[in-house]
Amino acid sequence: MIKDLALAADRLAAVETAAKIRALADVARPILTIESTVLVSELEVMFRDESIHAVVVNDSAEGRIGLITRAMYGAALTGRLGYGRAVHLRRAAGELADYKALVLPPGTSIADAATRAMDRSRKRRYDPILVSDTEWRVAETGDVTKALVSALASRSVKDALTALPTRTALLYGLARRCERAQGGRARIALVLIRVRGIGKINAQYGQNGGDTILQAVGRRLEATRAPGMDCFRVSGRVFAIVTTLPPLEEVTVVASVDAIRETHLRALAPTEPGIPTSIWPGFDSGAGFTDANVRTADDLLRTAELRLRAARKR
Repeated sequence: MIKDLALAADRLAAVETAAKIRALADVARPILTIESTVLVSELEVMFRDESIHAVVVNDSAEGRIGLITRAMYGAALTGRLGYGRAVHLRRAAGELADYKALVLPPGTSIADAATRAMDRSRKRRYDPILVSDTEWRVAETGDVTKALVSALASRSVKDALTALPTRTALLYGLARRCERAQGGRARIALVLIRVRGIGKINAQYGQNGGDTILQAVGRRLEATRAPGMDCFRVSGRVFAIVTTLPPLEEVTVVASVDAIRETHLRALAPTEPGIPTSIWPGFDSGAGFTDANVRTADDLLRTAELRLRAARKR
């Protein structure tokens, strides 16, 4: 459980960043461009700036673009016998450039950029990627790979259909809330809401019919939740609302949790505009809150699921 939560924490931290990074341009940064005729001695001065990791080399005579990284420059000036610096300082920088660098347009997806980078030979696999924007830019392969991993991780904590966080995110969020509430009198409340009849809707109207209903339910719950509450889609047809209640008497806690449940059920009752009333579903619900016997995220989820199961049988 601890390992699962640690993994979820890493994934959750990446969600917001991943949502903003979609194309190569999002991870690219400006890069200095020099002419191929610039002397290596001038290049030496440029690389004294620690912020410069590479330069683009424009070979106007041959109509080609090359790349010189700090590592390439250092290797050339060291040379096999240690005489590289003496040999190269008076040469043109263009002689050191790599004219086979990977060049991609800024709109290239992160997935495509990572694939193209990994398709290179082992020796060149982690070289920077040149981005042919209005001005030349560069993307580090490590940044591209990190963005790809973050994007993939975000899929496990954000539901693609409703854009709500998933069960993984729920478990992590519940655990965090329960940890913060330990030792105090605050209560963590969890409400589960199950959509009835999705199978029949799919059978009658196809998968898109059920998806339309679930998207509408997700939007309605998200619009209804009060500040401090979080909404999740925890399974195919089950949604969750989580909140932290202030220190209250037991009777008041019960009433507050029931009020949260009823508020969201009432919000779901009216038919969604554009959806026939005949197919708008009904809903079952179950709720729970932390107390002396329910202390952990697992306990709370189990309690709410048992009550949801009982509500379905009524």
